[in-house]
Amino acid sequence: MNEDIRDPQLQALFSQAQQDLSSERFTAAALIKIEQHQRRTKWRRMAIGLTVFVIAIPLQDLGLALSQALMVSLIDLPNNLATTLLAPVNSLGGVLTAVLLVLRLTQKRLFS
Repeated sequence: MNEDIRDPQLQALFSQAQQDLSSERFTAAALIKIEQHQRRTKWRRMAIGLTVFVIAIPLQDLGLALSQALMVSLIDLPNNLATTLLAPVNSLGGVLTAVLLVLRLTQKRLFS
């Protein structure tokens, strides 16, 4: 690197450095810190995985119960074809979705 493009303040800072680290001590310290970081990362990942595993089963049960509750038919229709075609709007989930959509549109219109 050319001498005239170096920052003089940075050069002065490095020339005033009091501590001279041997390469073996520096390498050993760096390796210890890397191993500690890898160990902490491994334990964090295992803790997150265990937490997800423990929480996943109840969340799956909750999702299943919610989907079954939202599929409750509001009106019993005698015809299978009509029941199949109107299933998206003839359910608690359909009504809830329509209400949330109207609320969202109202909020956008009022506050935009």
